[in-house]
Amino acid sequence: MRKHSEIFLYPYPKQKIVKKIALVFPERYEVGMASLGFQGVYHLLQSSPFLSVERFFYQGNHQPLSVETGRPLDEFDVIMVSLSFETDILHLIEMLTLSHIPIENSQRSHPPLIVGGIGCSLLAGYLKKIANILVATDAEFAIPIVIDALLSSHEDWWLSCGKYEGLYLPEDTSSHHLPFVSHPVEKPLHTVILTPENEFPMRGLIEISRSCLYRCRFCLVSHVYGAYRPFSREHILSTAQLYQGKTNQLGLVAATLTNHPESETLIDDLNRMGFELSFSAFRIETLSPRLLEKIIINEKKTLVLAPESASEKHKHLLRKMIPNDVFLERVKQATAIGIKRIKLYFLIGLPEETESDLYDMVHLIQEISRLSKQQAKTYGYTPEIIVDINPLVPKPFTELAHVKMEDVATLKKKILFLKRHIHGLGRVFVSGESPRRAHLQYDLAWGNLSWDEILSLSKHKHP
Repeated sequence: MRKHSEIFLYPYPKQKIVKKIALVFPERYEVGMASLGFQGVYHLLQSSPFLSVERFFYQGNHQPLSVETGRPLDEFDVIMVSLSFETDILHLIEMLTLSHIPIENSQRSHPPLIVGGIGCSLLAGYLKKIANILVATDAEFAIPIVIDALLSSHEDWWLSCGKYEGLYLPEDTSSHHLPFVSHPVEKPLHTVILTPENEFPMRGLIEISRSCLYRCRFCLVSHVYGAYRPFSREHILSTAQLYQGKTNQLGLVAATLTNHPESETLIDDLNRMGFELSFSAFRIETLSPRLLEKIIINEKKTLVLAPESASEKHKHLLRKMIPNDVFLERVKQATAIGIKRIKLYFLIGLPEETESDLYDMVHLIQEISRLSKQQAKTYGYTPEIIVDINPLVPKPFTELAHVKMEDVATLKKKILFLKRHIHGLGRVFVSGESPRRAHLQYDLAWGNLSWDEILSLSKHKHP
């Protein structure tokens, strides 16, 4: 139980509790509490005066217990699950097993289980064996429908949810994938519980837009969530006011910060309100020197760059055609200001990737390292460079869905090649997703594993 360290943005007065909801995030507390979707669903459910909502997180081999009261999962009327990552399905199965709750809906009369999140779109073929309702639509649309249904007097109340677009009953789920159905939403999701044990300690997150104007071929966001939807400056600022006196740290969440037509004005407004800002992502080529400086200052002198690839052929393949010279120019501008770290994101395992393509990546990192060292002449220190190298996982719904993922052994060799050639540059550190774990994501997203294999993986230490 961790309530002592949490700060709630809203009171949740109750009239008469009709149903007790277990809200599950099948990952560690620190990860779940950093999920804007999970916090948004909590707020929507807890705002009902007739529901009590208690949170559950994955606790390894231990029986999952409520954060609020320490009660076990099997004592609740309904289980609702927010599934953000493919491998979370293995944690979910483990949590149900440890709670002595039948995994398959055909063997479970109680409690009904509702699953939402991007996992529903990617893993429906597996989830239809577990869930009573699969939700592949905006929470703001789905949750009121679910609340109305479960507060009704009908015994099998969840059956009525299947008539709504974006909510599916298992028997209506014929594919391994479910298309996400977007609905109009006016107000942004935002953090409603602040905690120092979050991956973003005591930082309030505010969604400033959904989807993305860019359609990078490898990215799920714009291919799943439909048309780009920015939230109004007024709604964002009024949401920010709720955090005053509770924290001075806010994170602006968007697929790309600069998609928002008022992004620079928003930064100025929020800084004037006394907030230090962080940003989930932005496109480097669209930044003016002035906006770049604001971002670096707010991010505590960290510059984040996502070239994905350094080779021209793969920039075109990914539809992320930002010239290497643009990245180098931004590094020059950043080091002139004085920065502490540079984060670089790259993909490997791209179609027809050769050693020459990997050398292109090495040369770009070397050049960025060389430019960053010039900062020492002015500021007396060199920024560290964190190189995040991740295997390409071809995702359903994207334009690279047809690509077969590269095998684990080859991916490992490429990572070793890059580490060997980057070694010796000084303050350069390599991180990233393990090829084995990335391949598990791929196999789960494409239904390459049998149901028995899924059950077996959930019982053992998976990657």
